[in-house]
Amino acid sequence: MTAVIAGFGKLWKLGSDEEALDYVRAHPAHLEPLLLFELVHEGEPASWMRRIAALGGLENRFETWARRLQISVATPTVQAQP
Repeated sequence: MTAVIAGFGKLWKLGSDEEALDYVRAHPAHLEPLLLFELVHEGEPASWMRRIAALGGLENRFETWARRLQISVATPTVQAQP
């Protein structure tokens, strides 16, 4: 969890594909939870997230997460009344 928190916020600051690829190579064990955390934090997928996912070989999983997030946002939940 500490590695995810430390990496949070750095992904969107990567300016080039070279920087992004360096980041992907440096964080292979934590890339998936970092991307998922960023996606949920932002509430929708961004182009930079898709770029990082593609560079890390996670494009299909990322698109699945993005679809699930959109479905969960579009589907209201029923909360129990006290």
